[in-house]
Amino acid sequence: MKEVISLHIGQAGAGIGNSFWELLSHEHSIDQKGFKSAEKEEDENEQNDFFEKMFLKNEEGRFRPRAIFIDLDSDAINEIRTGPLENLYGGENFLSGKSDTGGNFALGKSTNQQNFVDSCVDRIKAEVEKCENFDGFLIFNSVGGGTGSGLTSLISEKLA
Repeated sequence: MKEVISLHIGQAGAGIGNSFWELLSHEHSIDQKGFKSAEKEEDENEQNDFFEKMFLKNEEGRFRPRAIFIDLDSDAINEIRTGPLENLYGGENFLSGKSDTGGNFALGKSTNQQNFVDSCVDRIKAEVEKCENFDGFLIFNSVGGGTGSGLTSLISEKLA
């Protein structure tokens, strides 16, 4: 099975990502704490393929999305971290900085973000190492400027 990691970058990426995981969890009967409920019966092989690709299952039987949320401004990340799905995600996969780009691509991609980008890349690498057969990334971000586009561009360069 090939695993996919989703990267949710910037306010738009984080918001879209939270909605994405909420819907995906609901459609596959995973509760807000990450446990599979028995209310929906699926083909066992299809179910296992999907869950191994998109979720990491721990020894307690809890499913955690293979997702990392990144933003230079902590507001959007804190909203998700304390929202209804706070127990679904792994707390180590929320990365936020202390500045805002104000919708400016150049600020999102600036070298002033180098330490933050290095910690993001380290977290992404740690998540990749948990995969047995890593396939790629799903990247959720805005393209209009700021963190979503600038920081995504910088992180993509580092990952390449």
